[in-house]
Order: sequence, then structure tokens, then C-alpha cells
Amino acid sequence: MIEGEMKMYKKVQNFLKEREVPKDIYENIGYMCHAGSNIFGTNNKDSDVDLRGIVIPTEDYILGLKEFEHLKKAEGEGNINLSNDLDIELYSLKKVMLEALGGHCIPFEMLFLSNEMKIHQDDKLKKLFDNKEIFLSKKFVKHYLAMNKQFEYKIEITKEKLKNPLSINRIEKFGFETKNASKAIQHFYLLKEFLDTNEIIFYQKEREHLLNVKEGKVSLDLIKKEINELKIEVEGKLKNSTMQEKPKFEDVNQLYKDIISGLI
Repeated sequence: MIEGEMKMYKKVQNFLKEREVPKDIYENIGYMCHAGSNIFGTNNKDSDVDLRGIVIPTEDYILGLKEFEHLKKAEGEGNINLSNDLDIELYSLKKVMLEALGGHCIPFEMLFLSNEMKIHQDDKLKKLFDNKEIFLSKKFVKHYLAMNKQFEYKIEITKEKLKNPLSINRIEKFGFETKNASKAIQHFYLLKEFLDTNEIIFYQKEREHLLNVKEGKVSLDLIKKEINELKIEVEGKLKNSTMQEKPKFEDVNQLYKDIISGLI
């Protein structure tokens, strides 16, 4: 790790220690990366600091009775993150691989990042990253499309249903939740690129456009039109795709066993 990454890694460990996270969790973070708007390049002055990590299990968790699956610790009050607040989520290795097997979005937003977005990566997880392509399938696309429905719905959500003051402010200022609009569009561009190239690229060439949407510089009518056109295009590409429907359980299961056997 370079100096800046080491400082962030230590900062997260101290942050978790102060919040009474067990020592054998925060001392065994084998992978740490940026998350949220940072990985898409759409972070701005209002953005918090989102981080995710994978915890390498010790013998007590592999052979003993100790259990760990997931935790989330945030700096903001009442789980509401404001600008520059630290927000960290940690996952067990098994949780990450099971979620990836099911096509869920978060593992892909960890495993397929560019090196610039990685803070720490232990060699003990080398096999996971060397074989990450076994998780690629139509199931990943379908999960992103399902998640996007929620973002589309929340574009015109009323401020009375929200607690985050930044979201409320955007609705009062622009008449709709521009951040959710930007997220919906960015996910469609990600899926379009993936279906064309079989590569997952988070930091998108449409970054400036996505920021304009997020900052309320694009009308709601144009946003709706763009989302509808992108949705039709992505769904068409998915229908015609020849990639596997879902990852092969046997392959993922064997990979997990191989990684764990190297830890014992």
C-alpha cells in the first residue's frame, strides 16, 4: 500500500475499533475499496466517503463457532450520511461469494474495480480476483435492472417520505431527486457497456453528463426520455446475449474451498 492508502486503512481500523467492532474482524480486512459515487466518478462536495471491505476468516471462524457475515458502521447521526462522513461496510468472504453467485450488485462493485479504487488487497484473496469472471452472467444484469426500478420510482418521490436533508434539499430546489436520476442512468450505461464488451466499467465516459443530471442541469422530461431509451436498448441486448444465465455453483463452490484451504 502507498502512504495515503495505508493512512485510510489505519483510519478505518481505528474507526471500527472505536465502535467496538471485534479485533479479529477489523484486523483481518483482506480487501478494502471505495464505493458509492466515487467509483462512478460522480462524487461531489455533498458526497460522503463510502468504503467496502472483505474480511478474511481466521481459524475460529472457519473451524470454530464464531460467526460473521456483514456489518455497517457510519459516521453520520441516525444512519444519515452527510458530506465527508465515513461509511464502511464489511462482508465475510462467504457472503461476498454467495451474493456474487446470486448476481447481486455489491460484490461486483467490489471485485471489478480499477486499481485506483482499491485501498488494500491481501494476497490471500488473489485466487478470488484471478477467477472473478466465473461470476459474470445474465443474472448480474437482471439484478441491476431490478435495483434500477427502485431508483426510477424514487426520482419523483415526495420529500415527506425522506429523512436525508440533502435529498430533501434537492427535491425542493429541482422538483425531483436528481441523485436517483443520475444513478438510474449510470446503471443503464454500465449494463450497456457490459453487454457490448463483457467488461464491467464503473468509471464511465458519460461522467460529465451524469454529474449534470445529479446537479439538476438536465430537465426531468429529458431524463425520463433517456431512461426509457436506455432501458429498451439494454433489455434488447440482454435478450440477444449468449452469456451464461447464471454462474455455475460447482465452480464457485470449488473456488471458495480452494481459498479457504489456503487459509488453514
